[in-house]
Amino acid sequence: MRTTQRASLTLGALLVAAAFPALATATTGTCTITSVSAHILAGGPGNLDLPPITVAAGVAMPVEFDEASGSFSLSRDVWASMFGSVGAGGPTGFGPNNFLIMAPGTVRGTIDAGGNITLPGFEFTFSTDACEPPKNSYPLTTNLDSSLQLLTLGLTPVEVQGNALDFSTGSVTLFGADAIPAPCLSSALVSAMSLTCTLSPIPDRSKLPAALAMTKLVGVGKIGKPLPTEQPTKPDTGDALTLNAVLAPGGAKLDFTSPVFVRVADGSGADLMFVEVPAGKLTPKGKAYLVNDLGGSVLLVLVGQKSSGIVSSTTGGTLRFTRTKKSVKLAARLHGLDLSGFGASSSVTIAVGPYTVTAPFTKYRARSPGHKGR
Repeated sequence: MRTTQRASLTLGALLVAAAFPALATATTGTCTITSVSAHILAGGPGNLDLPPITVAAGVAMPVEFDEASGSFSLSRDVWASMFGSVGAGGPTGFGPNNFLIMAPGTVRGTIDAGGNITLPGFEFTFSTDACEPPKNSYPLTTNLDSSLQLLTLGLTPVEVQGNALDFSTGSVTLFGADAIPAPCLSSALVSAMSLTCTLSPIPDRSKLPAALAMTKLVGVGKIGKPLPTEQPTKPDTGDALTLNAVLAPGGAKLDFTSPVFVRVADGSGADLMFVEVPAGKLTPKGKAYLVNDLGGSVLLVLVGQKSSGIVSSTTGGTLRFTRTKKSVKLAARLHGLDLSGFGASSSVTIAVGPYTVTAPFTKYRARSPGHKGR
């Protein structure tokens, strides 16, 4: 066992040198795995955390980072060389085994002063011997990330949360998740991998770009009339929310062709509103990306639509992100909502692809039906 570990470390050191092109300001190192596990986060049999795959502990994954630009790369070459096409495996705890398979290659992303490491498009394969080939392996394309991520399984919101880099110890937990539409043993589900590793050397936080931030968050709710008990002849637009904010990207690389989410949660973290804009639905116009959807076919309200019995309000609205020299302005007006739970203890989360930011909704006020003026 010790001989195998020494060989693994030697192999890791050799591949660190070969994994990345030399850059004048870049630092190469490793992130040594302390724990890696597979998970089911939604759908299928329900939430399930599989036991850690212990054979992968101690594997030194090659990394490269540049403090000034906030670039961060991780190579899968060591994993692929050690575990091959079968992958690293371990027991599920209820009979069959599970395996995590990684092909060679380097995934490039970002790191910031908040300890957020983001690796978009990180691919791996989840496999299990509980199923017969070819339905025993499921390739996943994930955003391997240490911060909060939002995604969906059909119309169900799913939250994924890693742990930011600890600049004193080097420990970081990266989570990557994706949907499996038709696994062999159950209905569609969200499968995930969590990877906890120790980064060495540890970047200098003071030299890294700032984390993504949201400022000047202001919201106004216009409360509509109670919904009728029977279907109205004219669709009801429910409550309407006007939302404005400024995003300071810092080290985040915001790509508005990615899926976008707007979420409002109460003080306990429960969703009050969850709106999805699928990938590619924001239209570029000058310096802006926008959607104008009065019928609710693009701005998908997964949580928070106003309804009463058989009657539901018509959702829709507008959403615009406008780039300026150093920031991005957000302007939204959404209707068809139920704003009854909104208040100063709520929080707003904006997600653009793998990058997510949350801020308290302290500057929210509601206007009652019939209110006129500002």
